[in-house]
Amino acid sequence: MSNLIVSFDPGASLTKIVYELATEGKPCLMTMEPEMLKLPLSSIDAYMSSRRGLESSTISR
Repeated sequence: MSNLIVSFDPGASLTKIVYELATEGKPCLMTMEPEMLKLPLSSIDAYMSSRRGLESSTISR
């Protein structure tokens, strides 16, 4: 099994992620533009309901 090494920089203009599989020794870069997505509360509730029993998470309202 390979170990994954990750470095995450949530910058204001660009999110940068450097990752590497320890067995390969070759770092890779992934970037993402910052975006916001407005979700209805019903979508969040449906997601949390589907995860019930996997972990104890709650959303404050």
